[in-house]
Amino acid sequence: MTLRALALGAVVVSLLAACSRKGPVQATSSPAPPPPTAMTTKPVQLFYEDESLLLAPRIERVALPESDGAAIRPLLAALLAPAPPATEPRPIPEGVEIRATFLLPDGTAIVDLGGPLLTAGWKTGSQAELMLAYSIVQTLTSNLPSVRQVQLLINGQPAETLAGHVSIERPLQPNPRIVRPQAARNQ
Repeated sequence: MTLRALALGAVVVSLLAACSRKGPVQATSSPAPPPPTAMTTKPVQLFYEDESLLLAPRIERVALPESDGAAIRPLLAALLAPAPPATEPRPIPEGVEIRATFLLPDGTAIVDLGGPLLTAGWKTGSQAELMLAYSIVQTLTSNLPSVRQVQLLINGQPAETLAGHVSIERPLQPNPRIVRPQAARNQ
């Protein structure tokens, strides 16, 4: 692994550890609940693999918060949902979970993947692995202006690949060569 990947991993682990720490318990009062996040239903492009083995955008309406950092998780939740029509494969297969997401000031979205499929060692080919990684990258970078690239982690740790084929050691940037060059399909 490169020094940059190790440094990024150390930063991510530190951030995740800091977020999971609980402060001292106050016996006299409970903290005020956070203010509700304003959500707006917007048309977004979700990227699915099509019959030509490329990613194709599909327009769907998704409730998103105003902050790009907070909008990462709802966009990925939409990708986790079964793809209509049911004959199309899901870009994120069953058994993959979104553990954590956040946005760094440099425009890097951190997406921590986990779940039984990745933890046990995903046995798949390069096409499925490529589609999983880039459906996430294309969806986030196409819909969130401040997201420039995506760093994928597995169970909170930097990894070389998701399943042995596609390198995720460095942040992934949008790749127009694997996106179908025509207008989005409406659903």
